Amino acid sequence: MKNFLESKNVRAVIFILGGIAAALLVFSAGVAVGERKAIFSAAWGKNYGRFFFTAGPPPGAIGVMVQRGPWNTHGVAGQVIDVSSSSFMVKDPDNDERSIAITSGTVIRDANQVIPLDNIDPGYQVVVIGQPNASGQVEARFVRVFEVSSSPQ
Repeated sequence: MKNFLESKNVRAVIFILGGIAAALLVFSAGVAVGERKAIFSAAWGKNYGRFFFTAGPPPGAIGVMVQRGPWNTHGVAGQVIDVSSSSFMVKDPDNDERSIAITSGTVIRDANQVIPLDNIDPGYQVVVIGQPNASGQVEARFVRVFEVSSSPQ
């Protein structure tokens, strides 16, 4: 038996079988991680529209609509009508105007780029997530900007 285990052929077979077992273990770990990632992505994608918006764009503009609910005071969606150095005004689909305060911690994004407040112009569509402050403004934590296209889509 000792001679059998010391044989070069037997050692090679044991080494190859160990390598195959290690490769299968790594592969199954990758499958498990990929499955968890897919489940997370599917759940996130399914709920994204529930919490934000998406309505078909009207001709020449991007339509933005926010689901009504108890959290609506913490978010605003609509068209920018005025911009100042530290705030801007938004007119929502119900024609209500809301003042949005921008702080140093506010993240403003246009697509994948972080942009300054100076890049927001009247007529742009925005979605704002924040919280009310003592002066009645929505203190923005996150602003998503959608430029209005000049041609119908």
